[in-house]
Amino acid sequence: MVSHFTTRRLSTPVLRAHPVMEEFEDAASQLAVEEQRLTECEGKLTAKREELRRLNDEINKLERDRITISQLVAEKRKAVMNEVDVALTTRQQMVDNKSLLARIKSLECQLLEAESEVRKPVLGAEISEARRFNLEGVWVISTVENSPSRIAGLLPGDVIYEWNGSPISNRDDLKRALTASSPNEVVYVSVIRSDSDALSARSRKRIKVVLGGSPRVKPQSSKCVRISESPTRSPTVM
Repeated sequence: MVSHFTTRRLSTPVLRAHPVMEEFEDAASQLAVEEQRLTECEGKLTAKREELRRLNDEINKLERDRITISQLVAEKRKAVMNEVDVALTTRQQMVDNKSLLARIKSLECQLLEAESEVRKPVLGAEISEARRFNLEGVWVISTVENSPSRIAGLLPGDVIYEWNGSPISNRDDLKRALTASSPNEVVYVSVIRSDSDALSARSRKRIKVVLGGSPRVKPQSSKCVRISESPTRSPTVM
């Protein structure tokens, strides 16, 4: 025996899908696809933002490098300009020094010309380093005719060891003493005179000498260059 309920279920027809439901499902599917695309776009956008940030960092770094390079260039330009200024100043100083040297040389020429008229004190004796008695002093080798030394009585072989009481050890000492004197000045020269190598009190003499005078010779060089003394120790006439 079939129940009433069973008979009713079997007799009910199957429901078909409603067109609205199908549209809803299509719209839901499309929405899911769009959401997937949106997610992908957001990922790409994030990547682009990161890339843009890196580009901005690189741009900032390049800008800092540019500023640094500009500062270095400015400092280098300033240093070069300073070197140029120093070089120009040095060049001007060299020009000024050349002018000064030319002026000094001109004054030296004038001084030499003026000194050429000045009389030098003259002893009139040929002297050398003392060797005969193994003493410090200068040895009179010879005297010039009518010179102050011959008139005063200096003889060849005399050893001059004092000039106005100041010791004379070598030719330089005698030259300085003579240069410090004046023409026609009276000086006292102490000498050792002996016919033998033996020394005694009688061999020492103090001689009065009236110095003569002689004009200086004008320099022959057109450039007024002084000729230095020879380093050799040959006899010298004073």
